[in-house]
Amino acid sequence: FFFLFFSLFSISHFFLMLKAKEGFLEGRAYLLDYHFQEASAEFEQALHYLDEAVALDPQGPLAQKIATVKQKVREAQATLAQGQNLPPHLLEELRQEFQAILP
Repeated sequence: FFFLFFSLFSISHFFLMLKAKEGFLEGRAYLLDYHFQEASAEFEQALHYLDEAVALDPQGPLAQKIATVKQKVREAQATLAQGQNLPPHLLEELRQEFQAILP
């Protein structure tokens, strides 16, 4: 039973992290066409999935790393809300952060 629960937990966590990364990648694609509002919406979806992933295990080893990624995504959204494009280094940092938190 424990193994089944742990497997379902791991699968759920992995799925949420993949959906978060997908939102980030979609947002990045919108930025290439200077669609800031759409990019911000995709980043908001990524934040939603990151929140759900943390809710599964708020004291887990990834919770702090996810909090760091969420902060960077929020900074990106603030920049987009001002009608500015994101610097390439920030996008690369976010990509690396997402890669680091994926199991």
